[in-house]
Amino acid sequence: MIDPGTGEVITDPKGRPVVDPEEIEAQAEWARARLAAAPVSGQIKTPDAVIEDLEWAKHLSAKSAVIIRDADKSKRAIARVHSLAHGKALKSSTAKSAELREADAAATTEETRVLLDAAEVAYQFARDVARSVESSTSAIQTQASMVKVTYGLAGSGREQ
Repeated sequence: MIDPGTGEVITDPKGRPVVDPEEIEAQAEWARARLAAAPVSGQIKTPDAVIEDLEWAKHLSAKSAVIIRDADKSKRAIARVHSLAHGKALKSSTAKSAELREADAAATTEETRVLLDAAEVAYQFARDVARSVESSTSAIQTQASMVKVTYGLAGSGREQ
């Protein structure tokens, strides 16, 4: 992730480069797409299929936590870069009024503001996907209970 104002790599407080908001959004989109596969009419879920769905939900839950962490780090680092650039632009503005100095600073830091907006959107999207993963996990667990009952009724348990 490159600072559009300086051309330097944007890093977290420990000096590690942050993840580009577009990459974060792509990772969250991949998780969302895997989670939200379109249902197939008349599909019968076997116990193995439900177990696989639960394993995917577990995997996506863990992945979502990492995506959110990266999104939060990126958002904070970009906000810091934008704030510093905005402050420097205000200080270096030669405009006479505060309103004009603010307008100069806003114009000068527009690229980092756009980047910050993208980081905030990516963070919120990652959070929303993580909530969907939690909700889907609950739905899959309910489905697992229903499959267990259905297979129990269809087997020898029904005849007794």
